[in-house]
Amino acid sequence: MTFDSTRDVAIIGLSARLPGGPDLDAFWRNLLEGRHAIRTFTRDELLADGVPEALACREDYVPRSAFVEDTHLFDASFFGFSRREAEVMDPQFRLFFECAWEALEDAGHAGRAAGMRVGVFATSGMSLYSGKAMNTYFRTNVQHQAEALEHLDQIQIKVLNERDYLPTQLSYRLNLT
Repeated sequence: MTFDSTRDVAIIGLSARLPGGPDLDAFWRNLLEGRHAIRTFTRDELLADGVPEALACREDYVPRSAFVEDTHLFDASFFGFSRREAEVMDPQFRLFFECAWEALEDAGHAGRAAGMRVGVFATSGMSLYSGKAMNTYFRTNVQHQAEALEHLDQIQIKVLNERDYLPTQLSYRLNLT
């Protein structure tokens, strides 16, 4: 097999945040040990989390979820974001930034990748909102908090939350070309 540098791609570093574990090693351990990452919530946990009692008590309601923990531990200043920007930023973006840096570390290029030819291909999950696919984090958690939006303009808010800006924002913040 010959290597064609104009067409071939080499994946040399990996990272992930997954339900049930903070990294790929935990993911593989869970697989090998037959552990699943889906958690069942008690009725009291559901009520404390704001699930209406009428819903939590329904026989057909499934109180289970697989979620990624510690999304609030993002080191905003490491990536050049202000605290306010990090509060407004979609948690998927925060996790993506951390994983991208870890993948560069895994590849032995963290801190040295600036100016290297690195392709960034990314998107983030979407939800249906009023029949239209869109990211709902901002609309659900931030939009009505005037203090969180203070000193941010509409473009900044879009760049921090809309999936089309995710790869460009990472490339800019890590100086990748």
